[in-house]
Amino acid sequence: METRTSIEIWGERGSKLLPHVLVDTGATFSTISRETAEELGIRAVRNRIFRTVQGTVEMPIGVASLAIDGQETTQEVVILEHGPELIGLLTLEALSLKVDTTTGRLEPAGPLNLLGIFLDRHFGPVRGAFPSGSQPEADGGVPQI
Repeated sequence: METRTSIEIWGERGSKLLPHVLVDTGATFSTISRETAEELGIRAVRNRIFRTVQGTVEMPIGVASLAIDGQETTQEVVILEHGPELIGLLTLEALSLKVDTTTGRLEPAGPLNLLGIFLDRHFGPVRGAFPSGSQPEADGGVPQI
């Protein structure tokens, strides 16, 4: 099942609403076309090597602000010579969204687990990360940070 949604992208020269952009949970990064990058003033800040089905390739990386359904994030995007624009997993995670595999729609992913395993292993349970009296119970559903 294919999932598509609208995404707004901002760069130094303004913003653009892109309708019907493919959500690709197999892609790590979101991508934009060189044409969109140039129109919005999104410059390549570095190159990075990626593994694709055709082998490894070096591609330019820019920084853009992205918004889906009113939630916004600023992150690296891959600039492709000839598109297509894709929404990758890092963007979904940054916006706390996931694909409902039964409907093919985006939905809230819920609270993120922020370094819980690392912090617990190296520093013990983190207390005081929540306002007084609102610390979640061990089985309360909100992951500890």
